Amino acid sequence: ITQCGHGSTLRPLMAGGPLLCIPLGRDQPDNAARVVTAGAGLRLSKDATAQDIRSSVESLLAEPAYAIAAKALGAQIRQDAAARNAEDILEALANS
Repeated sequence: ITQCGHGSTLRPLMAGGPLLCIPLGRDQPDNAARVVTAGAGLRLSKDATAQDIRSSVESLLAEPAYAIAAKALGAQIRQDAAARNAEDILEALANS
């Protein structure tokens, strides 16, 4: 369950976990929309009831498609993160 800030969206997805997104503002609604579009989670309003949250969590746990989509999206995120090697390039330049 996340408000869908940058870190609280990417890190669980990188671990392969589906998300229940409850965005509050800023970039969070857009991040939540991307998660839902990818099939890697569900979205609720910040005014959701405890029952809404419980029902959504139960759906995320019961429906394997969410975990499958979250693992696939997480793999893409991990691959992208691994390809960002500016630190290694700068260290090589400094040591040459």
